[in-house]
Amino acid sequence: YGGSSVAGTVRDNRGTLQASGGGILDILDPVTDTAGTIAPQAGSTIQVNGAIDQTLGTTDVDGTLVASSITLDRSLLKGTGLVDNPVPATFSTVSPGSSTGTLTIDGATTLGTGTSLAIEVNATADHDVLAVTTGPLLISGATLRLDYLGGPTDVLPGDTLTIVTAAGGVTNEFINIADGERLYTANGVASFIVNHLPNSITLTDFIYNTAGPPNQPPVFTAFVENLSVDENTPVGTLLTTFAAYDPEGVPIEFTLNDPNAPFEIDLLN
Repeated sequence: YGGSSVAGTVRDNRGTLQASGGGILDILDPVTDTAGTIAPQAGSTIQVNGAIDQTLGTTDVDGTLVASSITLDRSLLKGTGLVDNPVPATFSTVSPGSSTGTLTIDGATTLGTGTSLAIEVNATADHDVLAVTTGPLLISGATLRLDYLGGPTDVLPGDTLTIVTAAGGVTNEFINIADGERLYTANGVASFIVNHLPNSITLTDFIYNTAGPPNQPPVFTAFVENLSVDENTPVGTLLTTFAAYDPEGVPIEFTLNDPNAPFEIDLLN
C-alpha cells in the first residue's frame, strides 16, 4: 500500500501487509498474523490501532511500525527501522539489521523463553545493534547467537562492540552465556567475551579463527524421561512440555524419532 486505511480486524494468513514508496498504511483495528509478513519498507509506515499478535510470521521493519504492542510467537523480527511499541517475544528470533544494522524498539521489550537474539558482526563499526530507546529490556529464557562475517583484522582484540542498548536498563542474562564468559560464534570462526552492563551488552576480547568447543548438543532445562498415558486419554490432550536451548544460541527444533507414533510434538515449543 502506498497510502491507505483498512477498517476491521485484519487477519493476515500467509499474506503480506506492506507499506512502500513513502506511504502510510493505517489499520484501524488489531491485526492477527498467522504465517504472514508485515513489512513497512524504508521511509514508509504501518500504523495499527491496537495490538499485533503474530504467530509463525515475519515482521520485516525497515520503515516504521506503530501499534499498541506486537506479540511474537514462533516468529521472526528483523530490519533496520523503528518498532514504535512494546515487544514481548517467545520462541522467536530477533535479528537486527539487513544484513547488519540497527533495529530500534521504542517500548519495553521482553526476549522470553525460546527466543534468540541473532547478532551479525562484519567489523568493529559494522555490526548489528538492538536499541531499546524507551523502557527496559528483559531477558527471560532467551539465548544470544553471534555470527562473524569479517576477516582476521576487521575487529581487533582491544575493540568494544556495543550490540544492545536499553534506556530503561537490561535485566537478567542470556541462558547460554553468563556475564564475562566467552561465546563462540555459531559459524565457528571467532569468539568474544560477552559483558552484561546496566544499560547495554557489549562484546570484547575478540579472537579470530579459534577452534572453540565442538558444536554442542541442546541443553534441556525441562525434561521428562518416562511418561505414562492412559489409553482413554482424549485426542488433543497436552501430555507434557519440554524446554531446551542451544549453547551457541541457534534456535532448536523438536521432532519425534518415530514418525508413526500416535503423538504430535510442536516444532519449536
